[in-house]
Amino acid sequence: MRVLYGYRMTDVRELQPKRPLVRLTVNLLAKSADALDETAETEGNPKTDTVNRALQVYAFLVREQAAGKVFAMIDGDGVVTRIRWM
Repeated sequence: MRVLYGYRMTDVRELQPKRPLVRLTVNLLAKSADALDETAETEGNPKTDTVNRALQVYAFLVREQAAGKVFAMIDGDGVVTRIRWM
């Protein structure tokens, strides 16, 4: 099994946009809005950066799953739980 340690996404403020920024208005469910608030606060990032990172991570997961990769979570006791994205 291959494990990636210390993977860090580039801070979106460090990126030079390849195209103009896109302004988007979305309607979030209360559960999603709570998750956004919690994640932005925990990470100490603006909500815009949090949404940008979330979209990049989601795109990565979709691509990797389409390529046949399997995702798993390993807890402190070594118990492996397979993660399936719908």
